[in-house]
Amino acid sequence: MCGGMTYQYLSPETRQKEARRVFFPQSHAQVPVLNDGGEVLLYQWGKRSKDEDPEYEVPVTGWARADKLESEYWKHYHPQEVLIPAIRFSEKGKLPKSKWFDMPQDTYLMGLKIEKRDKNFIYIVTNPAIGELEKIHPRMPLVVKADFSPADFDIEEAAEPMQQQLF
Repeated sequence: MCGGMTYQYLSPETRQKEARRVFFPQSHAQVPVLNDGGEVLLYQWGKRSKDEDPEYEVPVTGWARADKLESEYWKHYHPQEVLIPAIRFSEKGKLPKSKWFDMPQDTYLMGLKIEKRDKNFIYIVTNPAIGELEKIHPRMPLVVKADFSPADFDIEEAAEPMQQQLF
């Protein structure tokens, strides 16, 4: 399902690229999103509980199942598809500690962005797990190639063949 990720971020303070690691259980965890201009912005990774940011009515989770994105539940929030430039992602599932998976070059995690007033929430899109990941957890993040953009990406058309190529 993707409980954590590593990404590179250009620190506005130091103007240096740094590797950052984030895990969903961390309060107000932030993940990177590639905007239309190619800039990487950090947004909150979902919502861990009803008590976190109670003034925002958004799903209490960090993930969205690809096969449920057309449901009224998700449509109600008017999400936008986004690309998440992770270097690696982790999965723990049935394991005692997290196992890390390197992202192939020129690939991204698919995400959904929900905008609420002055804040954005990101949810990682998941599919049924395949290959080695299937032994750890029943779901995995949806991985897409860089030549896709959120504007022209069709999840149902591309998801399964892409997952099988990469993992």
